[in-house]
Amino acid sequence: MPKSAVRETYHYLVGSVGHWSAPVSRTLDERVRDTLIPRRSREAFVAAVRSAAAAGLTAGTLSEASIRLGQEKFAITTRTCRASAITEDDLTVAALHDRWVIGREELPRFAPLHRLFYRATAAGAVLLTQPVAALTIAARRLAPPAHLLADAAADVGDLICFDFQPGDDVLAETDDANWPAIATELIAIISERQALLLPGYGLLTWGNDLGQAVARAEAVERWCAIALNYYDANE
Repeated sequence: MPKSAVRETYHYLVGSVGHWSAPVSRTLDERVRDTLIPRRSREAFVAAVRSAAAAGLTAGTLSEASIRLGQEKFAITTRTCRASAITEDDLTVAALHDRWVIGREELPRFAPLHRLFYRATAAGAVLLTQPVAALTIAARRLAPPAHLLADAAADVGDLICFDFQPGDDVLAETDDANWPAIATELIAIISERQALLLPGYGLLTWGNDLGQAVARAEAVERWCAIALNYYDANE
């Protein structure tokens, strides 16, 4: 759906449009949600995030998940979403190339990263989790050797750390050909991988859908757990 059509639909249904920079507390209107996010997509989204929580990959409201909705927008969890208890009311919709948000709940802290992924890659879903072993590997600045879990390494690529703060401006108001330096660096990194460690914040995984992103997070967590045992045994 073109951006203009999205705006017109929202105006018609609820009479106003939320804003990226100054959201207020209010869930996405059900009629708009049903129009923009197909029911099966919502159900799959909720199921995938709950599965990540059940696997012990999430931490309260710190985890974030999103899916691409065509070429102009994406659905993402709100800042107050608790992964283990997520419902469809915890989803909101934001633009890829503008600053508007449909819905009034505040976006999660790393929303600009999700937006960057969809603008710069073909990813269909992005997931931020807080698995214990992966965060420990990141804190110790270690790299899990590929031979310890070869299939995981082959799927996601070499696992490295990227120092990023939620306030970093990865999406300055420019076109996609003139990214800020930090965005250019990040794009070069993610173009060759399917997972990335953010020390102190979590593990980013992405894929064609959230199910794949969750599976990759599980594989990386096991890979990191094996690596920690390996390093401790060989110190």
